[in-house]
Amino acid sequence: MKYINKVLVFALASLLTGGCLLMMELPGEYNSAYDAGSDGDSDGDSNCLNEEYSVSFTFDKDIDNIDVHNGYVYLLGGKDHDGCGDLLAILDATSDSSISLASGVNDVFYDGYHMAFSGGYMYVVSEESYSHDEPTLFVFDASNPNNDPSMVAWRDLYFHSTRILVEDGNAYIGIIDLEENCGIVIYDVSNPSSPIYRGETKVGEGEVTDMSLNGDFLYCAIHNNDFVESGSVAVLDVSNPSAPLPTMNAASHSVPAQAVFATGERLYVGGGHSSISNEDPTFFAVYSISDSPNLEKLGELELEDVPFSIAVDEGVAYFATGWNIEAYNVTDPGDIRFISEAYNDAKQVDFDPEDSSVLYTASGWANDVHRFSRCSQPDSN
Repeated sequence: MKYINKVLVFALASLLTGGCLLMMELPGEYNSAYDAGSDGDSDGDSNCLNEEYSVSFTFDKDIDNIDVHNGYVYLLGGKDHDGCGDLLAILDATSDSSISLASGVNDVFYDGYHMAFSGGYMYVVSEESYSHDEPTLFVFDASNPNNDPSMVAWRDLYFHSTRILVEDGNAYIGIIDLEENCGIVIYDVSNPSSPIYRGETKVGEGEVTDMSLNGDFLYCAIHNNDFVESGSVAVLDVSNPSAPLPTMNAASHSVPAQAVFATGERLYVGGGHSSISNEDPTFFAVYSISDSPNLEKLGELELEDVPFSIAVDEGVAYFATGWNIEAYNVTDPGDIRFISEAYNDAKQVDFDPEDSSVLYTASGWANDVHRFSRCSQPDSN
């Protein structure tokens, strides 16, 4: 049944035609074409991750990533089949019954890779743009979600950039140099209209696929290159942003690391599948970071699909695998239990920090942003 639904989603997405941007709110009949979320554990919640009670918004191009704040979804979209350039858009999700387009701009840059929203601004890293031949950091004013985002600053990055995280006035950017070494560059964006270079460091071969900041430490998922088919989580001390320091406490895995999420005293890591073979195992691991930068593995679970994005709150971990969204009870990392799943081709999952009842996903084939009810807090095991 799982793959039947995937084919159905692809067929529906392929029917979307028209101009560079097509908006269509999914009707209830469309949602019912999916399998509803299923409760697979006595500690679970049968109503969570259920499309029947969810709402969504669809574009005719890929949604590369999202960030959610105060009921608005800020997103970066990729090229569509007509060759249109990248899209910045803001969705109004403040209504319980619908999601609508608040504002959006097409063709603002070329080959945007990743976006982060912070303090009313959208920060985008791009490999190159129409006006810039070098990888670039762009800053857009999105303080009024009903106005189209407007560019207020840009900075050349010189190296290919893969990821950006903005917190506490600093932008952490994953880069790859000409020797395929990956690293982190930090910019002071306390004044968004004038980003200032702070410092940088190399963390090894490969690509930074995800980052999570917790206190003075930045946790980076590293997908090693084709010659070193493995993965790791690099731990950086960023207490001095002008001199970030890699520690010696990386967590190594036999397959690429894809996603990290640090909260409280735990670090959640997901990954799997090399670029050569899709037969490699996939995993989800939980580490204690109470003694950071020292990492202590508390539990690990083998999965069917790769978790490309992880979000964890109130004892529940949510994975976006590119095929579906899954929820697990992680109150006891030594006994991780499945709760529920939904087949909506999610490749990213994100929370609205102002709303503890919902989560949002960015989908692949379906090209949509979906809002689900979150699973209730499970009992401790």
